[in-house]
Amino acid sequence: MFTKEQQIYYKEITEACVGSEEQKRTEAIASLTTETGLHQILPRLVLFISEGVKINLMQYNLAILIYLMRMTSALLENKSLYCEKYLHQLFPAIMSCILAKQHCVRPDTENHWALRDYAASRCAQMVKMFSANIHGLRNRIVRIFLSTFRSERLPLVTHYGALVGLCEMGQETIEELVFPIIRPLGDRVIKSLENTSLSPIDKITIDRINGVISKYIPIAYRTSRSSPDDLEHFKHEFGSFYGHRLHTHVIQLRQQSRSGSSQPTHNRQFSPSSASNSRPSKILSGQASPSSHHQNPGSLTPSRSPVRPMNPSSSKHHSQSSTASLTPANSHENVIL
Repeated sequence: MFTKEQQIYYKEITEACVGSEEQKRTEAIASLTTETGLHQILPRLVLFISEGVKINLMQYNLAILIYLMRMTSALLENKSLYCEKYLHQLFPAIMSCILAKQHCVRPDTENHWALRDYAASRCAQMVKMFSANIHGLRNRIVRIFLSTFRSERLPLVTHYGALVGLCEMGQETIEELVFPIIRPLGDRVIKSLENTSLSPIDKITIDRINGVISKYIPIAYRTSRSSPDDLEHFKHEFGSFYGHRLHTHVIQLRQQSRSGSSQPTHNRQFSPSSASNSRPSKILSGQASPSSHHQNPGSLTPSRSPVRPMNPSSSKHHSQSSTASLTPANSHENVIL
């Protein structure tokens, strides 16, 4: 049973987090990030996120999905909370936001890419946070992402989400698992481009996939492989579609690196020229959130502390590994795995 104070706080915080007033949302997220008395209502907050994702996926409510992912991030960043025992609810919600076929009414114009990118970064964060205590966590998440590439019936937007999800997990994952899927992914892209009835959303998705590959793969390749860079080797490893462009990007990176070493006062960064207009959006701290049919989702990084603060709970919590399924819930009808 919750105290009256906890009941009031829960009602106020959840209403503010998904409400239309940006200032209240910002303050509510700040409270979830810093409040030290949330242990007893944490299960309810997690359930609110999990059920909220299911409902708003079915209703194509992009803005609310973004707000729910912010709530998830805030709980993870709250150092006083122990979220490991709730991963069986949080991971399916996050994976659904990454891989869902559709998040919004107008996927060709609304920025659901930012939601996929942000959820993918939260997924990678959780894998890093909890892999030491949960055996095989990384492998389970990776298997879900890789399984999407084995099915051509899945839409390209799902492949995009899986690709970002893998790339966000870092250099080792990119080198070990993403390099081998670039060639077959390129073959899928070629087949799609040859289709005269290619939909507008698929055209946009291909540009987005190209942007992700241009952003992550050349840097990972330069880090793991030494020069010289042979064009035919790139074509053999990455296929005809991506081999040539990746070869060009890696050459540019190495040249920039040599130029940067001779001019130490300049901090040079790689920016894939061929994907400058298609680079996937990323919700980062301090940036404005994507536009949607709801009001402006607002800044990700809360600045003030809010709603009615609670006194720290005296209840104790015990370590407990989650062994339940981490795949998107079956009731997320928008997700096919």
